[in-house]
Amino acid sequence: MYVKREIKGDTYRKLVEYAFKNCDMVSFTEYPDQNSRFHKKILNKLLKCENLTKDDLIKNYSYKYEGYIFNKYKDNNIIFDKKYLRNRETTNYDIYKIFKENIEYQKKIKKEYRDLGINISFENMSYEEYVEFFEYDIRMGYLVRPMDCCFYEYSVKSFLERYNDIILRKKKKYFTEFFGLKRTHVETIYYMKLRDDLKKEMLSKNSIFDWVSPLSIDDVKFYKKGEPWLFSTTHEEQCYIYYTNEKEHNYLKSIGIKFKNE
Repeated sequence: MYVKREIKGDTYRKLVEYAFKNCDMVSFTEYPDQNSRFHKKILNKLLKCENLTKDDLIKNYSYKYEGYIFNKYKDNNIIFDKKYLRNRETTNYDIYKIFKENIEYQKKIKKEYRDLGINISFENMSYEEYVEFFEYDIRMGYLVRPMDCCFYEYSVKSFLERYNDIILRKKKKYFTEFFGLKRTHVETIYYMKLRDDLKKEMLSKNSIFDWVSPLSIDDVKFYKKGEPWLFSTTHEEQCYIYYTNEKEHNYLKSIGIKFKNE
């Protein structure tokens, strides 16, 4: 059944406790960087400009730090060189009108910038102001995404090293195109035994959706007898629980889980 509200706080912690008592396996998903070569190139430019090592960046990493980096380098002509200027994306008035009408999308963008320590307003924004925002929003992604990927790689590696001895197996998934001539590695799923130290780490989170890049490995899934019991796709903020009987269904509702159409 589809869970219609975020599972967080006490509800999340009670759910984890219940899953560790009643399930026999958990899995997490790693998503490899599909643009790693490009991101490493930008990251190396940034590290050189900031006189940092990769370890320094990981130590300093936070959303607020990314906001600081953006404000410092958003007009840097070493990072945003002639090649960038030749190939950068552009916008138009029709896109501006769609953007102005999409209030929910504006709220999402505001939150993303607020997390970076940057306050923006779209109220009474003119087309000219939107064009300027669009350009800097592209530059934001250009700077932030390589840092996110760098920290995600570190956080996933650290997590897997901590629990290497309880990994039962891993499964790589590929996207195939061009009549099978090209295979792209899109994710690796790690299946693990349940253990107290893993439970403790899971209980330290506040939400099922906290298991998401760049701060964590992704997509918690619990299994009973090899079959999915809880299935989450955290970057999409989707969660399903396949309860096995009415008693379990009622317990899950009693701890605050809200299912769709109930």
